[in-house]
Amino acid sequence: MMRDIDLFGLFAVISIGTSLFTAYLIMLILSFSLMNRFKKKIKKQGEKVNIIIYQKFEVLSELSLILDTYIKSESRLKHLTKEEIKNYISLSPESFSEVYSISNQLTSRAQKIYVDNDFNGKQKEVDLLFESLSELDSKYFESIQTYNSYVLGYNYWRNLKTTRWLKNLFKAKRIESIN
Repeated sequence: MMRDIDLFGLFAVISIGTSLFTAYLIMLILSFSLMNRFKKKIKKQGEKVNIIIYQKFEVLSELSLILDTYIKSESRLKHLTKEEIKNYISLSPESFSEVYSISNQLTSRAQKIYVDNDFNGKQKEVDLLFESLSELDSKYFESIQTYNSYVLGYNYWRNLKTTRWLKNLFKAKRIESIN
């Protein structure tokens, strides 16, 4: 009779241990699966931000052609040509802010030129280009917010305390958000 109780206790311990191990394994698989899903979304959103920045420089190039006679020759806006834009370069997420800042500087220079000069006949065209730049700015900020939310999701699952050690073993690196 005593032996039956010991076997029952051993069976209970093994059952509980197996259940805990299975639950941990399911959590580990879920964690890696969600990290992978977020990583794919981060990559896709990064590509979207790249396209928006490219489109902004394309509009700035069109604007520079219209403003050409009013731009000083040493200005960066003067050197922004369609040929430069045709060489699309995929940016890394670390450089998004820097390149976007450059595009904003060019936009503010173009706005200053526009305000300081009279554009008879081309005013509507220039207004449409500035409107396009404004829409692209909105899209950029939306895309950056979405990108950062995916980064938060990825980093949450990466830093889950119960599975962090294994992710460090597999060198799952932390991803930084964009400012």
